[in-house]
Amino acid sequence: MQVNSQISDRRTLGPWFIIEGIHSYGVTLFCYGCYFYASEVLRATDTQCLWLSAGWGFFYIFLSLLSGHLAARWGSRNMIAGMSAGCVITAAGGLVVLHFQNIWVLFAVMAAYNFTNTQIWPALESALTRSPGRMKLSSRISRFNVVWSVSSSIAYFTSGPIMNLGWSLVFLIPAACALIATFLSLGWSVPQDQLATDHITEDSLNLNEEAGGTPRRRAGVLLLMAWTSNMLAYTAMNVIIPVMPFLTRLAAPGAGIWTASLGSVWGFARFGGFLLSLFWMGWRYRARWMLAAYVLLCTGFAMVLLSPGNLTALLGGQALFGLGAAFVYAGSLTYAMHLSSGSSGHAGIHEALIGMGITMGPAVGALAGNGSRSLPNIAGAVLSLLGLGALVLFVFWYRGRSEGNGVQV
Repeated sequence: MQVNSQISDRRTLGPWFIIEGIHSYGVTLFCYGCYFYASEVLRATDTQCLWLSAGWGFFYIFLSLLSGHLAARWGSRNMIAGMSAGCVITAAGGLVVLHFQNIWVLFAVMAAYNFTNTQIWPALESALTRSPGRMKLSSRISRFNVVWSVSSSIAYFTSGPIMNLGWSLVFLIPAACALIATFLSLGWSVPQDQLATDHITEDSLNLNEEAGGTPRRRAGVLLLMAWTSNMLAYTAMNVIIPVMPFLTRLAAPGAGIWTASLGSVWGFARFGGFLLSLFWMGWRYRARWMLAAYVLLCTGFAMVLLSPGNLTALLGGQALFGLGAAFVYAGSLTYAMHLSSGSSGHAGIHEALIGMGITMGPAVGALAGNGSRSLPNIAGAVLSLLGLGALVLFVFWYRGRSEGNGVQV
């Protein structure tokens, strides 16, 4: 495909958004389905499900960093196409767990899929940022968040009926998604030699040093705050997701095939938060909105895990959690891409910190659970970790303010 100034944003950016949505649906269905398979078929405890999540996150850290470097060397488009093709094999390979019903086999299946899927995301973020087009950088990032979040939410919501039709679909549908993404990335996306920093279009909140020098200097401190809060959001998120089979079963024992779908509320709330961040720019470069979002997600997390069996708390807590998670994620990716002009290396750091959160939360929760289904113990341990994170955020904000970096509340 030859790209020139006459081609619309829909033509240059559209393929990346479609590929993103397809991959988001596939990976969400795969992971969520694996946790339910562990619980429903393998009779795994919530602690064992948490260890599965921790293992996923541990590999995610290093794979994200590796992807950032490989995408810079081989090209973002090439990485997306190659790893999408790999996902076809690793997702379909998950069928082996249906024949060898063992928790360790399930872990191996998840690790293999993790290897191929994780390396797509930093490359995709960089490709979308550096593709030609008139859309502003902040709008590209906001739309990126909206697309993957709504696709993920739909995957959570439809997971119940899909699992009811057959466990094999948990692996075959993600494989089909990856196959479609492979063809799209090879035949429809922007050629590798057309991806460049010259295509990044800034808006009124650009990073040039203005009088008073607030945007760039403020973004540096806020990036540290956003990366920290987003890592901790994934710390909490990946405690909620693995234990969702137990939470939904307790809160709605008669839900039938829709039991798993009750765990989709936080995903739709996150989607709503991303929509708000797209149309309302007042949150950007303001520490108070990041801090408020962090408090919101901590409150939602406590409601979900400290009130097992209460359907209202399960649904309401998810709504608060998802809304808070949206804004801390939006800040993390926005400031990272702004300060690095869409570097795949910075995107890799953003994703690696997510991996740290995925590892840290479930590991702490599993140790606190001590092999038993003790949700209050798990919640208490993770909330202590989130409280420590709040202290770190305050230190970043206070130091940035005292050093004259223009960090406004």
